[in-house]
Amino acid sequence: VKGIERQNTAVKEAFAGDNIEMGIQGISDPNVLQIGQVVCSLGQIPVKMTSRFQAHLITFKSQRPITMGYPCVLHIHVLTVPCVISKLVALVTPSLEVEKKKPKCLPKDKSVNALVEIAVDKP
Repeated sequence: VKGIERQNTAVKEAFAGDNIEMGIQGISDPNVLQIGQVVCSLGQIPVKMTSRFQAHLITFKSQRPITMGYPCVLHIHVLTVPCVISKLVALVTPSLEVEKKKPKCLPKDKSVNALVEIAVDKP
């Protein structure tokens, strides 16, 4: 890494969620780099890839109940990825205290906090 800039100011480090520009040396084909990729230190355990993860979901009076298998779209950073709710883990309070484990659905016409498992086609 030759340098990192955040809002046109040089910085020594960046963290998850930071929007930065980074100069990298030693890349023979710059087309292999894309916006939204994760950079890891050499010699350290890289970020693991997965096609399933658990997420805190907040619904706002959906028009129909949300069940396992519900198709949805994940928007993360610059990516838009089709995904599926593969498991309803629990209904939770806003502070993530479990109210009900393994609900059959997330009800319609009601705002709900839930922990769900999301599945995507490719990591």
